[in-house]
Amino acid sequence: MIIQAGLSGPGMTLAATYAELQFSTRRTLASMKQHREALDAKLASVGRKPRDVGVLWSIRIQVANSESEAREQERRYLEAIPPQAGLVEMSAQYNVDFSIAKPGMRLADFADEVKAQKGNLGSFEELLKTVDPQQSLEEFGHRFLVDRILVAVGTPTASSWAAAFPPWATSRTSSSTWCRSCSAAGSRRPNTPGRPCAKISTAERAPSQDELMASLRLTFACGPFDRTQPLRDGSIKPEGIDLTYLAMQPAEIFWRMLQYNEFDMSEMSLSNYAILVSRGNAPYVAIPAFPSRVFRHGYFFINTTKGIDRPADLAGKVGGVPEYSQTASVYMRGILQHEYGVHPSQVRWVQGRADRLEHPLPSDIRLSQAPPGTELGDLLERGELDFLMTANSPLSFRRGASTVRRLFPNYADIEKDYYRRTHIYPIMHTVVIRRDIYEQNPWVALSMYKALCRAKEYTYRWIVEGGSAKVTSAWLLPLLEEEQAIIGKDWYPYGIEQNRPSIEALLQYLHEQGLTHRRVALEELFVPSTMRDIPLSEGQLV
Repeated sequence: MIIQAGLSGPGMTLAATYAELQFSTRRTLASMKQHREALDAKLASVGRKPRDVGVLWSIRIQVANSESEAREQERRYLEAIPPQAGLVEMSAQYNVDFSIAKPGMRLADFADEVKAQKGNLGSFEELLKTVDPQQSLEEFGHRFLVDRILVAVGTPTASSWAAAFPPWATSRTSSSTWCRSCSAAGSRRPNTPGRPCAKISTAERAPSQDELMASLRLTFACGPFDRTQPLRDGSIKPEGIDLTYLAMQPAEIFWRMLQYNEFDMSEMSLSNYAILVSRGNAPYVAIPAFPSRVFRHGYFFINTTKGIDRPADLAGKVGGVPEYSQTASVYMRGILQHEYGVHPSQVRWVQGRADRLEHPLPSDIRLSQAPPGTELGDLLERGELDFLMTANSPLSFRRGASTVRRLFPNYADIEKDYYRRTHIYPIMHTVVIRRDIYEQNPWVALSMYKALCRAKEYTYRWIVEGGSAKVTSAWLLPLLEEEQAIIGKDWYPYGIEQNRPSIEALLQYLHEQGLTHRRVALEELFVPSTMRDIPLSEGQLV
């Protein structure tokens, strides 16, 4: 653990950049709060989160059976301190020998000596602005020693400590207290009701081995999926990672991550990530876990008045897509081209929102933007679009619009046949880790991948317990059994080999459709340590 001490500007920068704790001395709660706010601002300026660095406050505590007794103890303690002790402390603080001062010498008169001894003149001059410079050195030395540390006086009840130290002031300190006899004996027995004990130091006990090996705190933005729920509720914990799971919808995650790198790790559009890799400037690395994958045939919708009876009829029509580079749209154009002979250039495309990643398109692709504030589903219902390819069922379809229906009414049967022939189970999203975090902590990738796999296996076991249904479905088990018969026992697979046809298809479609200027190799996408099993022989289990 790195602990920084010193309150200078360079010291604060050092703490914000590298430290886990900072040792600080402040005289009042108000100045402590100001220091905490200044440290948080400095942390933000170097790209770390507030409270990434705890503060170890120097606080003197007087505890007795009653408040009056504690205050009397404090009075006797202060009277016993000789003035020379304060001058010794000041010598260390300002790097000057105060013992040479003549009796009765004023504080202001010593500034020249500080300069002559090449002491901390700047700090000393700041001091003169905040105290009476005409007081004697002996008088100030005594006050310097006894006033420079915040003093808490009272009884050992939890309520008194809570009142003395608000939450922002007590970060990373223990709430336990120990009596002097227990501490002297080396015991670590906490307070018991009716037995007065005294907290003897805010530096508290020596840290445990677990605390010394504190987990790396990381954020993970991901959708609220059953297969990641064990990570969200803490049932599964990634090795070495203190995970904060931020559940939100993918569209928001992608925008905030692609534009601002707001999260340490996140769910990510596989097509958007592959496009960045093709450019050579991806700010992330990926692991082969796939929180979202969906067969796409069920998400072609048509206007029933446009004379569309089969996929080939889409040639020459106006088609809507939420976003041209959206992974679902890429797969669906690939299906049209390779399964039904309709090339993307044969359609006039309208997209509902601006692309998250700006990129040029081939000259034969006609793409326009839908009018602001319009829903693509409404345009389809009114006939302004002939067909729509989307990630979700449009509202016009869900409300039963008479002019909107699926292109493939029997889509489930078609999708099963498609998988049997191609082994393509379209992958929408992967998981990415910010490159700077991975480069500093390369072990994070495999740790997170293993945790995601364990979470999925946990969900598998949970979901197939049909005796007490966990999912609101009468026929869930027959559906799962059918999926396993078609896809395999691991019916929602992570990893490379079982997913190779799906990933290779997407990379091919991205290149064919002009979204990547070169054909990206699958091996470029994922962290090498996550692309193969770890070769362990018998006897190596821990």
